[in-house]
Amino acid sequence: MNYKFVLVDTASGTDQAHWILPPPVTVGRSPNADVSIGDPSISRRHCQFSIDSQGALMVRDLGSMNGIYLDNLRVNKAVLKPGDVVQIGSITLRVEWTDDEMIDSPAYGQACDANTTQPINIISIGEENEPQDKG
Repeated sequence: MNYKFVLVDTASGTDQAHWILPPPVTVGRSPNADVSIGDPSISRRHCQFSIDSQGALMVRDLGSMNGIYLDNLRVNKAVLKPGDVVQIGSITLRVEWTDDEMIDSPAYGQACDANTTQPINIISIGEENEPQDKG
């Protein structure tokens, strides 16, 4: 099993993108972050998902300005379980288990269209990247 990090559009409740990455995974606005999200509410190095000594997935704040929230409570670090939703600045990520393998996905770090649900490295948040109506 691998961890999947899903970017959720809180207004519509739809999944916008996902990443299947082995922890540790750093999330931030910096292009050097494992998951780089171009949103001003995200710090350059906002948080890190890692495996603790007991084998559980945890998230920890890396000194961000806007913090991380789990169940609407600001936390410095927390143990996560599949289905948990983590608020990072104004961005919402859901953690899931998946049987999908990373090797079936585009190469790690390869930039893709932000409107697809493929593992990607950089996402810009803003009007120019709103999902297009395919109807």
